[in-house]
Amino acid sequence: MGGRYGAGSYASSHPASAYDLFLESAWQLAPDGRFLSRVDRTQGLHVRLDDIEVLEFVTSEQR
Repeated sequence: MGGRYGAGSYASSHPASAYDLFLESAWQLAPDGRFLSRVDRTQGLHVRLDDIEVLEFVTSEQR
């Protein structure tokens, strides 16, 4: 799963009882992890941090 963390995104923090991440848009990823294209009509992506084993942040070539 991939998404864009931007001005419309949110990450909860301590002392919240549940840690969550809201990404402002969802993206399709290639098998090697490259971002391919934004999911059509995406309104964002909610991620429960309890369900994550690895979370990688990368910079985009576009700003």
